[in-house]
Amino acid sequence: MLHPRIVVALLVAVGITACGVPTGPDDPATPAQPPLPTVEGANLLHQFDFDGNLADTVASGVSLTVHPDTASHGFSSGAWWWTATDDPGGGLILETDRITDPAAYSIGLRFRFNEVGPSWVKIISFLGDEDDGGLYFYGGYLQLYPFPEDDTRLFQPGVYYDLILSRDIDGTVEVYAIDSSQTITKVYSEDDEFDDTIPVQVSNGPLRRFAFFMDDDATEVEWTSGGAVTSIRVWDGPITTIRF
Repeated sequence: MLHPRIVVALLVAVGITACGVPTGPDDPATPAQPPLPTVEGANLLHQFDFDGNLADTVASGVSLTVHPDTASHGFSSGAWWWTATDDPGGGLILETDRITDPAAYSIGLRFRFNEVGPSWVKIISFLGDEDDGGLYFYGGYLQLYPFPEDDTRLFQPGVYYDLILSRDIDGTVEVYAIDSSQTITKVYSEDDEFDDTIPVQVSNGPLRRFAFFMDDDATEVEWTSGGAVTSIRVWDGPITTIRF
């Protein structure tokens, strides 16, 4: 990847360490988690708590799908862990028809990666398997490709972070950071004029697709060897408030 990428996400850096524990079938209990930030301004559509399954606790009949190239995966103390050994990595897929307008939504994760560099490591894909755009770590920094600016906040492997990406109907995507003292900072407010963060339509039908943690087919090498996730949430529109 030769082009710089920018953070355009709502980031909550909670700084919960994973104590250097390997991610895998013998992964011991996930460290105690602080409460998730409360988000206001949009209805909650999906919430995945990973309490031994991939089912949605809000929308009946909705479930995440494990990417077929995930090497191994399982559950441990309220987290879903995975490992990856081959392109394009492993992770989860959400296909949803619950978003009123796919140009206006918010999506949140609490997760950790085994690696956050030294090169590109993909977190979220919006535009499908063939497109390189998405949210990444690069050399320990959060980046959103293909936007040109860089973030200056350094992230660490093996540490849980909260991330919420919020997009409004006009294409404004905002970034906030919340440190371990729960201080909220707006990092960026950017204009997505080319719709790079609108989730891809599935087979010209009503479903929209988000892919988490694996790479796309454009490069196939920008993925982590493993990690864990304790929460994925999706809201029906942009958020207005974050609080604890």
